[in-house]
Amino acid sequence: MASVRIFFAILVLSYIAAAEKVCPGFGTPELSRHGQLDQSNIDFFKNCTVIDGDLIIKSSTFRGDRFMGIVGIDPFQLEVFNSLRNITGYLAVLASGESQESLSALSNLQVIEGRTLLQSDYSLVIMDTALTSLGLNSLRSIENGNVYIRRNAALCYVKSGLFENTGIFYSGGQSAHVRQNRPKDLCRVENHVCDRECTDLGCWGPGINQCGTCKNYKLDGICVDSCDADAGLYVLSEEDKECGHDEEFEVDSEVGPGSRTWDCDPDDVETCFNECQATLQEQDNVNAQLRAEVEELRNQLRDARARKQRLQRMLTTTGTQSPGDD
Repeated sequence: MASVRIFFAILVLSYIAAAEKVCPGFGTPELSRHGQLDQSNIDFFKNCTVIDGDLIIKSSTFRGDRFMGIVGIDPFQLEVFNSLRNITGYLAVLASGESQESLSALSNLQVIEGRTLLQSDYSLVIMDTALTSLGLNSLRSIENGNVYIRRNAALCYVKSGLFENTGIFYSGGQSAHVRQNRPKDLCRVENHVCDRECTDLGCWGPGINQCGTCKNYKLDGICVDSCDADAGLYVLSEEDKECGHDEEFEVDSEVGPGSRTWDCDPDDVETCFNECQATLQEQDNVNAQLRAEVEELRNQLRDARARKQRLQRMLTTTGTQSPGDD
């Protein structure tokens, strides 16, 4: 059984590695002549899942700079980042495009590692934009560095607790500075507020799929008020406040929605009930085991990525050192 799991893990890791595309970011030798995202380099990031370096968006990203020979982009071109999952350095958004309301193009971004930091301090900086919301609803981890979100005149929804109290920060020493954005009373008047299913820690934008954490339960990334049995749901984890789909749920035209079919004698109510409970418990155990195995695979993948990147850096350093360098 162990050998089968190892073989399966190797297959999964091989598939993920094959699907991964690592692209150099700003601050790396490949983009040493580029100081920000613009028309001359945006196509470099097509289909990238990992940016090994920094991602920097400035006013010249959109407006261009005739003196410096920089041609700006349209905000819709940011959709090139739809496949992005990981930034190894920092993310700096220092401007927004015309009519751009959020960073939804980065909605699949999950990890900011913060190996390099802006001003030796920040791994996520968003300032002087016209954004209404952030839209970074897949962000799960900022491994190093602090967050600085300031002077965004239209920005609502976000609070420091969105980072500090939701498990996004890797260590207790990290902090989020969120200030001088849209006044809260104006956000309320304009109805730019988090959904009622979100907690008061803030959210990434409007809607039940933008909550930092859910007030009640979560189902497939969406906050819901309950794990409604009549809708074919059950409590997958009370601790994590997570619902699951009941695979044996059926809608019976005679009995009505919410009926279930079980392989037991319906005339023996007690036995049937016990068998149903045992089946649910068995499924919970299987789900817990699967989650543990998936987490182990993720850890292995992260270690493999780190080893690969260290090797690439070693090879790059070896190739660029002069003969007299130590």
